Amino acid sequence: VYDDRTLYNTLQKVGEKKFKEGVKDAVADFGNHPAVFGFHVGDEPNAETWDYAEKAYIIVRNACLGLVPYINFFPYFLDESFPQVLGCHRDDYANKLDRFMQKTDAKILSYDFYGQCSYFEEEKWIDCYFKNLNLFGRIARKNGAELCNSLLSIGHWLYRCPTADDIRWQISTSVAHGVEGIMWFYIYQHDFYQNYRKAPVDLFGNKNPIFYDIAFEDRVLLEFYADLLKDCKFKKVEHWLNAYGDTPLFKGDGALKEIKPVVNPTPLAITFWETSDFEPVIGIVNLSQTMPTAFIPTFNGDFAKYNGLLRLSPGQLVVFTKNKVCPEQ
Repeated sequence: VYDDRTLYNTLQKVGEKKFKEGVKDAVADFGNHPAVFGFHVGDEPNAETWDYAEKAYIIVRNACLGLVPYINFFPYFLDESFPQVLGCHRDDYANKLDRFMQKTDAKILSYDFYGQCSYFEEEKWIDCYFKNLNLFGRIARKNGAELCNSLLSIGHWLYRCPTADDIRWQISTSVAHGVEGIMWFYIYQHDFYQNYRKAPVDLFGNKNPIFYDIAFEDRVLLEFYADLLKDCKFKKVEHWLNAYGDTPLFKGDGALKEIKPVVNPTPLAITFWETSDFEPVIGIVNLSQTMPTAFIPTFNGDFAKYNGLLRLSPGQLVVFTKNKVCPEQ
């Protein structure tokens, strides 16, 4: 629930006493509704508002036990303004986030980053995209929190309008790097006075093609992969051919031994999960946003029956268990 009474900016404006009263009223108004999961505490706290965000989160958490407060963070980024914006050097940001999680006992760690659809220096910003996935993933897993990633659905500022392949790519790469929750920036908002372009739902209420691309890929995720992976524990991810964002290079020391390119060799993400019964699960994602690829994976043991040609669209995910492949080949 987005309610001004639970936002950290409100705490900054009205003080702790009035803020607590407002939070109490918001919980009374909405907290008992069966559809309510939690309350939004705010977006992208910076150097000036960080302490307010921390305090507001704790107040909201204590006022709505059983519900989940939600806050979204700035990503790690390469701009020289980072220290001014966040109040620390970017190399210290992970420690700052970790302290927030420890103090608040937050159950969700969420952030947004859209450089994967940058108009310029594409490889540089894609590398930063994966650096964020790895950085936030480490902190989330250390603190027993779910990792949530806000993905791009609308062209604006320095970012191009995403394609259907971009939508698939963002979902698959998130899942492959341990993300458990996805949001979209944004579906129903449309700041006409700025340079926002091709919103999923425009200011006249019309649905653009990107809306249906998102709906389709979200449904693919939910119907084909979610049940398969929801109880799996993320173990590690490696990249083949090109390691982005400090991700380790594929070693071939597990159930997947080797990858042999056939046509259009593109970087791949190789993910290893584990079921509740400690059985291995392997995922492979084509990390190209524009190029399909074909390759031959060589598996060991129970997975050897899957050896053979594999073809993936840009950003496509395929998941192997001992008993099946998803999607079926």
